[in-house]
Amino acid sequence: MAERSSSRSGTYAERAGSSPERVGVIVIHGVGETEAGWINDSLIPRLASEPDTPAFDNHSEVFNLPDRGRNRPNLRFKAFVRRGRTQSGASLALMEMTWADLSRIGSGTLANALVMLKLFYEAPQVLGECFFDKTRNVFATVLWNLIRLANWILRWPITGLNIVALVCALTLLLRQRMLDTPDLQPLFIFSLPHVMMALLAGLAVLSLLFARWRVGRDIALTDIGMSTAMFAALSAMAIFITQQVMPDELLMNPAFYLKAAGVVIFGFWMIWNYAMLVAILSLAALAIQQWFEKENTERIPIIRPVAAVSLSVAQGVIYKIVIALLWIFIFVTLDFNERTADACQNDPLHACSYLADVQKNLVGIVVFNLLVVSALAVTFFVVAITRSLLRIPARRTRRLASFWMPRMIVNPVAIVILLLGTLFNLVIFYWRDVIPVDFYKQVDVRLLPWQEVVKVMVGGGSALTVAFYAFRALQHAARGILHIGRDLVDHQFTPRFTFSRYLLPRPAHTGVAHPRRARIEARLDVLLKEIVDVEQFDRLVFIAHSQGSVILHDYLSGNRDDLAIRRARRIDILTLGSPLSHLYQYYFAKYEATSAGPEALNTRLTSWTNMWRVDDPIGNRIDLFDGNFVRNIPLRPGGHVDYWKDPEAIRAIIDLIEERPISYVPVEANEAIERPLAEPVPAAT
Repeated sequence: MAERSSSRSGTYAERAGSSPERVGVIVIHGVGETEAGWINDSLIPRLASEPDTPAFDNHSEVFNLPDRGRNRPNLRFKAFVRRGRTQSGASLALMEMTWADLSRIGSGTLANALVMLKLFYEAPQVLGECFFDKTRNVFATVLWNLIRLANWILRWPITGLNIVALVCALTLLLRQRMLDTPDLQPLFIFSLPHVMMALLAGLAVLSLLFARWRVGRDIALTDIGMSTAMFAALSAMAIFITQQVMPDELLMNPAFYLKAAGVVIFGFWMIWNYAMLVAILSLAALAIQQWFEKENTERIPIIRPVAAVSLSVAQGVIYKIVIALLWIFIFVTLDFNERTADACQNDPLHACSYLADVQKNLVGIVVFNLLVVSALAVTFFVVAITRSLLRIPARRTRRLASFWMPRMIVNPVAIVILLLGTLFNLVIFYWRDVIPVDFYKQVDVRLLPWQEVVKVMVGGGSALTVAFYAFRALQHAARGILHIGRDLVDHQFTPRFTFSRYLLPRPAHTGVAHPRRARIEARLDVLLKEIVDVEQFDRLVFIAHSQGSVILHDYLSGNRDDLAIRRARRIDILTLGSPLSHLYQYYFAKYEATSAGPEALNTRLTSWTNMWRVDDPIGNRIDLFDGNFVRNIPLRPGGHVDYWKDPEAIRAIIDLIEERPISYVPVEANEAIERPLAEPVPAAT
């Protein structure tokens, strides 16, 4: 199709008085790989294929608009506009608001891995903070502080100390192998403590430079760099102080340094595990309190603190598996103890025997947490199978509005498994001395022969190849989930300026509460000001899918006096697969309130139709207002994507544009299905 760029001059003015009514349709897509101009391929042909539909021009117009939400100046984005006329002769302009490029996760294994890393680091902190927003309860306050403590331990000391220890371990092993080579021994003119202090100082500087490089791009890698720099510097200071008070021969044993790191790391893990224990007990206390205070209107939905604790537990489980596997690689593949046998013969601090016990603990940690992950995988598999089986009656039921499907995000069974896994972890690794020996031997994964377990886990080259391709296949299948998770976190992300920020460049988005959300909303604002405001449409129709409905909701609620909106005599909204109530109202306090009428969102809002598929794990009913202002229309099963291909959704779009009552025709036309929510759109005044 032909495309042409336009400016704010001439064309708009000529079109302004050409029709008794001017209709502007703004389409906001959801998550995914949507490209600019997607309406020409994905929406317009389907609208044109229906009877009694608007007549569209054979070409689209392309506007290069200023991308004011970005940090760098002079950036622009493309907005496609397709013009036409309605059946009644009104002038029509269908516009797209594209924002996928702002949240795109890239392609390939590396890009997916980076997105998973960012989600792993940011989701527990960002979402946990939102789950506890506006809490005024003692137990909830305790939970909030415990979650913050747990997130800090994982993001800072656990991350920093493990990276420092791994770098030191590799350096020690390399040094030991070089010492085994007679020709290289004259090169070692510095003692081991001085080598370690120089290594850690260099690592601190490099990590700080890395963090300064990444600070404008992502938080996860910035935090990794800062935590590594901080604990590398602290470790260098600790060696310097130890050198002043301990004999030099003790510091010549390489195992001493890893034992010191291991003691500190396991100490922080103990704090994290007991923080989770107190959090679980606080959850139980909060649930009991709310049980006895059922009439209290200020009750905190228990799902929010439960979800925050579960996110922290899930983060800890993944962390334990990854870190333990790395250390198994260090100990087993590189034969650390074998290489330091001479130093271990004279070991008054028992550092070598400590590391031998650590090997058994590491295997036990991996096995136990893999069991937890396996239980979670089975849970989600069963839930997915249940939802698939329920789609069969959902295609034939007469009452789609009351049809129930188990919640996928976050399923209560998965939450129970995570919390019980935390308690069982304490039994296995911390309370084994106070439980019956017979019972302990039956459940202690540490008693497994770790050498054999490692052989099974590492396996041969073929097994690793299969695992690699399985991982890539999982990444490819999970791209939709990664997109949804990424956008959910980005929407709630608020930068926190702590002490480490004094060592980093000042971010460009200082003062913006939600910088990632703001850059997306800025595009909608530019589209309205640069096109809608100039063309002065009499009627506006917003069509939004998935996360696009959240973007629209936030914009309308925060820009009630926008001139482009005030000039329209009415605003109609159609949402498809919207998570506004199913996710945002359910989990976030900022969205939980309901209003008496649509004027709380925008005074021009005349109608709101919400359509969702009954098996959609993301979208569902919208209950933002009291009464029945939002017409919720359930659709047959079909998942969360491709709403633009759904005949019911296409007909609803056409009815809104033509200002006709929305007809809700069941898929099985010969079935006398009730139409409880198919009220007509109010006539224009």
